[in-house]
Amino acid sequence: NPAMFCRQCEQTQDHVACRTVGVCGKTAETSAMQDALVHTVKSISLWCVAARDAGATAEEMYEANWWTLRSTFSTLTNVNFDEDRIAEFILEGQKVKKNLADLVSEKGGMAPSDEVANVDLSSKSTAELEEYGYTVSVPNLQRTMGNDDCFSLVEVGTYALKGACAYAAHCHQLGYMDEEIMKEIHQAFAKLASSEPDMSGLLGNALKVGEISGKVLKLLDEAHAN
Repeated sequence: NPAMFCRQCEQTQDHVACRTVGVCGKTAETSAMQDALVHTVKSISLWCVAARDAGATAEEMYEANWWTLRSTFSTLTNVNFDEDRIAEFILEGQKVKKNLADLVSEKGGMAPSDEVANVDLSSKSTAELEEYGYTVSVPNLQRTMGNDDCFSLVEVGTYALKGACAYAAHCHQLGYMDEEIMKEIHQAFAKLASSEPDMSGLLGNALKVGEISGKVLKLLDEAHAN
């Protein structure tokens, strides 16, 4: 495996991916931490879907919604290269997940059975979180899926959701958060948590993320106009 594998911008090494250090200056260590955080977002999204299925209200979902937007936004290019801060997001996410699990239980809902949903990083140090990040790097996830075309759709969905979450975070800062949009964001991330090479489902998911992005930009326009 390369020391890192980041290809979320148009300036990547050899127009493929930065594999030793980012053209932007991102280190391999920071890249691994960001991979761990994205995987945590997927894990918590599975619990968000379960909580809503159990009848959770918008108010009850607020903590998870705002954590999702801030955490995902932090993994965009040049936004946050502070490994300790990324570790804080991951550990904060473990508390969010516990609260969601309690909520699902209280409402008599069904806990997600997916392996990703049950990843527990709550006791790990920053160095251990970094090591975990290497296990969920892009090349490793691609090998696990075993289908390059399907995994390309995973990548399209992932990077598009990062953009949607960034703009949705701006909406929140202006006093706007749409529960229906957040529901769809979590459903999309939950789909990306699966390693099943589901071409039809992943294509539909990528198209749905495009729809979500349009809704977020409409909300941002409304927020600025008002």
